[in-house]
Amino acid sequence: MSKTATRNAVLLLLAIFLGGFAAGVALQDWIEELPIPFFASDRDYDDDLEDVIDSEERLLRRLHLTAAQQDSASRILSQREAALFDYWEQRIPEMRQIIDASRVELRALLNAEQRARYDEGLNEILRAAAADRD
Repeated sequence: MSKTATRNAVLLLLAIFLGGFAAGVALQDWIEELPIPFFASDRDYDDDLEDVIDSEERLLRRLHLTAAQQDSASRILSQREAALFDYWEQRIPEMRQIIDASRVELRALLNAEQRARYDEGLNEILRAAAADRD
């Protein structure tokens, strides 16, 4: 392939990528504003709840709150976020126990080879999750 053809192919690929990115950015806000009830999706409850919270925050922005109202709303939403964070933090040990118990049961279903592959794969998953948190 000649240098010109290679350059043209790279430029075309870049243009397609940038066009898709631009379309995604442009459509994201529009899609988020669609009046789809949070219970109508097949996603996880926490994703739906997060969407409701985000929609509520967008609604507050559209209400043209006074500066005092904005300050109060910001304080209330910050307190809510902190309370929700604390709520989930308190439940992490219990959730870990549930997860660990299910892993013991899953390992019991597997033969020795499957168990070794499961353990190796799970360790990779946990390492990647830990790296994402850092």
